[in-house]
Amino acid sequence: TYKEVLRSQVEHMLNDRLMQFVRIDLQDVKEVRKRFDKASLHYDQVREKFLSLKKGTKSEIVFEIEEDLRNARSTFEQARFNLVTALSNIEAKKKFEFLEAISGAMDAHLRYFKQGYELLHQMEPYIHQVLTYAQQSRERTNFEQATLADGMQEFIRQMDWENRCSFSDVKPAPTGAGIQTMGKNSHKMIEAVMQSASRGKVQTIKQGYLLKHSSSLRGDWKRRFFV
Repeated sequence: TYKEVLRSQVEHMLNDRLMQFVRIDLQDVKEVRKRFDKASLHYDQVREKFLSLKKGTKSEIVFEIEEDLRNARSTFEQARFNLVTALSNIEAKKKFEFLEAISGAMDAHLRYFKQGYELLHQMEPYIHQVLTYAQQSRERTNFEQATLADGMQEFIRQMDWENRCSFSDVKPAPTGAGIQTMGKNSHKMIEAVMQSASRGKVQTIKQGYLLKHSSSLRGDWKRRFFV
């Protein structure tokens, strides 16, 4: 997949090349430079020794020092060529290897995001369809909530109106007991109850909840059940 290509380009090609350049290539150049410095120092010492020879020196000693000088010069030249080659390789890698690694990583990013764009482009109609459905659901939900709130307010207003209508029929009792009764009691009905009570019969004229005025300082009206 393009994701694996992206990961391989970034991790393996770019990162690995950078780590190889730092840990291997630069270390190799440092080692070559150390060998060059050592060969150069030895070549200078042998050359100074050869130049310090006197005319009366034995031929065997002169031949030996000349041989050391040739070997030291050969080693120095080889170390110098190795150093030049190592530095040239480093400069060459700086010119093309880094560019190749960075270009490969950028190309992997391009392919990865291009694939994502193509996939999302194919899903564009469905995305718009889902967005439209979500918007319609939001509007429908808002309308249902508004309707519910209006219904609740209407119900509360209806209850308040019924309560006011029921309380408008409450009349205060003529006695000082603070009891209010619902409706009008006729004298005939009271006389009938008194006659039935004298014969040992109990007749209920009306029963239900009434409002009773409390004897507290606040003087609240409380509902009580009366017969």
